[in-house]
Amino acid sequence: RIGVSEKMRRFLAATRRKRPKRQVPGKTYFPLRKTTRVLVVPPRPIFGPVKRKVEPQVPAYFTRKFWGAFERYTTGKKKSWTN
Repeated sequence: RIGVSEKMRRFLAATRRKRPKRQVPGKTYFPLRKTTRVLVVPPRPIFGPVKRKVEPQVPAYFTRKFWGAFERYTTGKKKSWTN
């Protein structure tokens, strides 16, 4: 929840997305009603969608990195940046 000040109200009224010949409220500029006192910003999921996308790749990545490190330690080879 964000409180709306007069300064914020003026700023949002002056902010324009583009400069068309005809101004359309809600599309080219964003006026707030005089009665608007609070802006409610809904929470956005961040970790859930990323986790679901990356989760299937983690076991293969971990296995590749683990065995690459194991081989380097046992043979004395330098780290390859392609792995």
